[in-house]
Amino acid sequence: MSPRQVDERTLHDREQQMLDAAALLIEKIGVEGLTMDKLVKEVPFSKGTVYSHFTGKEDVLLALCNRGMGLLAGYFRRAYLFDGSTRERMLALMFAYLIYSQIYPMLFMLVISAKAPGVIEKASDKRRADHHELEQTLFASVGGIIQDALDNGDCKNRTVLVWK
Repeated sequence: MSPRQVDERTLHDREQQMLDAAALLIEKIGVEGLTMDKLVKEVPFSKGTVYSHFTGKEDVLLALCNRGMGLLAGYFRRAYLFDGSTRERMLALMFAYLIYSQIYPMLFMLVISAKAPGVIEKASDKRRADHHELEQTLFASVGGIIQDALDNGDCKNRTVLVWK
């Protein structure tokens, strides 16, 4: 008997269900209390199925962080596209971040945990690559507004900052 083939949509939905369960666990018992065994008990999937989606707790944490960053990127994109001055757009971006932190406090705080070396280093290459791409998306909205301000004279670049 050959293994059952599962389509991409089913895999995606299954993973989202696992992330939903992990988020609820973190809200109940905190990041430190989350274990893969506790997650397996909360979902209708075998331990092997859970591990086929996530390499470990750190991978789950980074996946949740990425989920939050994806939501935040949507807020930032709307602020970037807002039809206003660069100052108004930057304020919209700041309010977007504030609103996000209030609506999704666990995801907001999870970024700190996910950035810890012990987490990010243990997450899968795919999740780290997704994380980097999401960071670039977020920075593009912020940097785009700043660049627009420099281009149209709303902001005078009087000094040159050199990042090392």
